[in-house]
Amino acid sequence: MTSSTANGLAMTAASLTDNQWMLAGHKVAVNGLTTDDVTAGSRWQRVWYMDETGSPTSSFTLTFDYSDSGLGAPTGRSFNLLYAADNDFETSVDNFTVLSTAFSQVGDQISFTLGGGSLPDGYYTLAEIAPVPEPSVAILMGVGGLLLRARRSLGEGGWRRSRRK
Repeated sequence: MTSSTANGLAMTAASLTDNQWMLAGHKVAVNGLTTDDVTAGSRWQRVWYMDETGSPTSSFTLTFDYSDSGLGAPTGRSFNLLYAADNDFETSVDNFTVLSTAFSQVGDQISFTLGGGSLPDGYYTLAEIAPVPEPSVAILMGVGGLLLRARRSLGEGGWRRSRRK
């Protein structure tokens, strides 16, 4: 078998030969989001330990499935595949390393494809990064706020004209 799916993670290998394995397991029963141990955005609380055995050379695809994990799918976000060599993140602040930012999205499934031999044993999870507004949008939001404030300070009637007699 070259694929497996459970609790929000699907692993697919392009091919495996005799005595080549890719195993994964987690210990978080209920998934959620946390900002612990990430430098930006948030990450899944569910973290998988993955072990590659037998030196597979084929590519691997890791797919994180929001509905299968118990989470609602976010929209308008980018995603990072996070990695930690050890589980120090469980007991202290120990930021994950971004292993990949190249993702594809189909519905609520986020996939990362990695070349053979580039999936070191360790801990993996998904980070979601909220979009940063473009500078022009931020400027327009600022100007809009100023105009709104000016309108409120003038009252409901808007600008008042003085009448000449």
